[in-house]
Amino acid sequence: ISKIGPHYACNPRELEDWYDAVRNGRLATNRGYTLNADDEMRRYVIMTIMCNFELKKADVEARFGVNFDETFAYELGKMKPYVKHELVELYPDRLVVSPKGKIFVRAVAMHFDRYLRESDRAGGYSRIA
Repeated sequence: ISKIGPHYACNPRELEDWYDAVRNGRLATNRGYTLNADDEMRRYVIMTIMCNFELKKADVEARFGVNFDETFAYELGKMKPYVKHELVELYPDRLVVSPKGKIFVRAVAMHFDRYLRESDRAGGYSRIA
């Protein structure tokens, strides 16, 4: 998978298909995606949580011109069980994944993935009660 700005491109899964494209002077890309503004904001939020274990709301607001608490009200509501189990700490200005919660950082961050939520409304990814 390649990333250039808001664009992602995928190569063929089979190595022979990749070699065939290159030998024939074609790009070895079989599909691509362009992120919209919401996608880019969510990518930033997810990557920041997963890489830094902390997300400052003001950074998101300044970078994307949104009110964090309004934009992510649904997702913040989903953090309540994580807070209850001391995996996440929610402050007025930031979200922090606790040392205990670092092993669950992917489960925390995935709640900010709109496509994942929309594609599987019934559940199907890890939940914490």
